[in-house]
Amino acid sequence: MTDTNTESERLLEDSEVKSDVEDKPPEVIPIADKISLILNETETFFILDLPSASEIKDTPEGNYVEKLNADYEYLTVGKGKNRKVIDAMVQTHGTLRKSRETEAVKVKTASHSTFASNWEMYDTFLDDNSQEKHVEEDNDSQKDELHGLNDTVSVESFRQSMEEKQLCNLMKNERFLQAATVVERLLANNAYNVQQKRFKGLTEGNELRENIEYKYELDLLWTFANDQTQGKCVTAINWNPSNEDILVVAYGKFYFTDKTNGMVMIWNIKNPVQPERLYCYNESVSAVAFSNVQPHLIAVGFNNGIIEVVDIRERNLTIVHRSGRDSNASFETVNYLTFYSGDEHYNYEEQILACFNDGRICKYRLNLMTVMPCIQIMRAPEADGKIKGIQKMTVCGIPAIPLTKYTGALLITFHPGDPNIYYLCTNTGVIHKCSTNYFNQHLDLLLAHDGPIYQMEFSPFCNKLYVTCGGDWYIRIWAESIHEPLLELVTTMYPVQYVLWSPVHSTILVAIQSSQILIWDLHRKVHYPQNIIKSPSGSRNSTIKFTENGKCLTVCDVDGHTHIYSLENMPIPAFFQDHLLYSAIKRNLITKPDLLKKFMALKTMNFEKPSK
Repeated sequence: MTDTNTESERLLEDSEVKSDVEDKPPEVIPIADKISLILNETETFFILDLPSASEIKDTPEGNYVEKLNADYEYLTVGKGKNRKVIDAMVQTHGTLRKSRETEAVKVKTASHSTFASNWEMYDTFLDDNSQEKHVEEDNDSQKDELHGLNDTVSVESFRQSMEEKQLCNLMKNERFLQAATVVERLLANNAYNVQQKRFKGLTEGNELRENIEYKYELDLLWTFANDQTQGKCVTAINWNPSNEDILVVAYGKFYFTDKTNGMVMIWNIKNPVQPERLYCYNESVSAVAFSNVQPHLIAVGFNNGIIEVVDIRERNLTIVHRSGRDSNASFETVNYLTFYSGDEHYNYEEQILACFNDGRICKYRLNLMTVMPCIQIMRAPEADGKIKGIQKMTVCGIPAIPLTKYTGALLITFHPGDPNIYYLCTNTGVIHKCSTNYFNQHLDLLLAHDGPIYQMEFSPFCNKLYVTCGGDWYIRIWAESIHEPLLELVTTMYPVQYVLWSPVHSTILVAIQSSQILIWDLHRKVHYPQNIIKSPSGSRNSTIKFTENGKCLTVCDVDGHTHIYSLENMPIPAFFQDHLLYSAIKRNLITKPDLLKKFMALKTMNFEKPSK
């Protein structure tokens, strides 16, 4: 009982305490008189900013602005407007950069299995044994030939020792000759290592050097020549389109009265001393060209009108195709030949287009037969009457009656925009614009020179412009659809044998005249070449050719020398080559306002690329 009473009393006391707490009013918290705030400065940003374009007068800033305004009025409105200005190149040039990302394509793999039976393995081992026996029999037969007597062996061979006879047979071994070629290349590399690097463009001058001088110089690297080429004129050259180290050189006669045999040599820059291939002919060689589809084939043209296709993979002369004498259309000299792709009628197969000294233009099909069928597509007639172009010099007296009504065809140049159109240069100075789709007729005529035309080439940067050179001492630059020369370059009274556009610089031309090499720069001056280089051999130059990269020049002469030059101290190539050439010609036409209007009327300086 006592415990129960004490528990109840405790509960009553707790309840009384809680009731007293609930009856008290809530306590009021007083409000503080001062409140502290902490402010932090954020980054300032402008919603609208209108900077002032004026300064206060009679202050340093105001005086500077007045000086700038006075200079601007002097250059635009005042006397400074008539100042002399000139375009000049600088070291730095803009470089366009673009970041790119790529992802490698996943290589597809496949599993293949094969089965070899016991019979197949038996036949394989049997063939190997038979080949070994065949080699042993050949060695025994060679020994017998060394000691035996036959009708083909001369009397001198019996006086030779056994070692000498073995050496003679070794010189006829193809594997030994190939090994000797490799050794010659290694030895030549020791002597021409620096020159070969410069030819390939591995060592070049520093474009960021301080003392840059544009001297337009040619540095001789080496000369392709030996005892067999002495006295033979280099009539044609061509670099291999697939391997830029290989050069084919044709040797023949330069003057009509010369009597000499012809040769074709395949030179390699890995061995500048001796040729890789040598093919000798009884007839003088006048033209040569590499095939674009099959780079191991060359077309060789002769003075008697015959054309041969030779496979240079073989060390001995291997004629793949040949034009027949009975089916050939011409017996005159082959002045020029080239490989080109035919039309859809021939399934775009590669053909040979050649021009002859009697005015004929023929094409040859490379079919499976050895004798190539000849198709005459045109014969250039003698142009009479008034012809568009230059003013031809009048001839005093009564002109004689010509022996033929046709003119000689010297060169063929294809149109850069239409592969079916080609230009035919003749020995009377007239350019015939023709088409492979229309036989025995021309599309247009242009009198470009008062004499034979030796070269015609379109600009690689503005292909509406082309350059010609001829026997009237002139180099002329023309534009498509303008029948008046834009520029005329002349120095001495010698015929210009060849002229080429530089593949790297749009305004630089290289020409040969007698024994001189002329380098012109249309951007600098047109009244005189930038540099005149004398041939190291002192002989008359016959033909020139740029390498594919445009850093080296090949110059040939009438005495059998083929010089390889490196272009040194040349201007830095412009970033916009077509704009530089356009501005250079436009500046030189300032004294011919009528011709300048025709030139500026050209909407673009390039033809549209032909659709494939």
